[in-house]
Amino acid sequence: MQGRPGEVILRCIGYRAAPTSVAMRVRSIEPGEYEAAAQLTLRAYLAGVGAPEGYRPQLLDVSGRLAFSEVLVAENDEGRLVGTVTYVPGPNTPESEFDDPEAAGMRMLAVEPALQGQGIGRALVDACNTRARAAGRRR
Repeated sequence: MQGRPGEVILRCIGYRAAPTSVAMRVRSIEPGEYEAAAQLTLRAYLAGVGAPEGYRPQLLDVSGRLAFSEVLVAENDEGRLVGTVTYVPGPNTPESEFDDPEAAGMRMLAVEPALQGQGIGRALVDACNTRARAAGRRR
């Protein structure tokens, strides 16, 4: 799998019932992927922690999050989105749930339910941490 500038290319090995290997790349979302990422996020929340009716519009508003944050996606080697997360670069944005000036955050981490436990979520978290460190964030 070849990467484009700024991409993180990973081969993650996770363990569920048996070891599995998922080839993927983590990158910034592209405009034609907003709806797919929104639906993936909703599916993951419904299968996991739940998605109260009042929170669903926020989960589905990918383009709205991009005004103040960066939405990352994990794409498998077939080009299918398998995970997404919103990287919050600092405080004082609508997505910030903190006021620490040295912190960055993440929101709406979602992995395709059938693929959870294979390292996709970890890869998305690592990509957020890498961005935070590059921006000089300490937390």
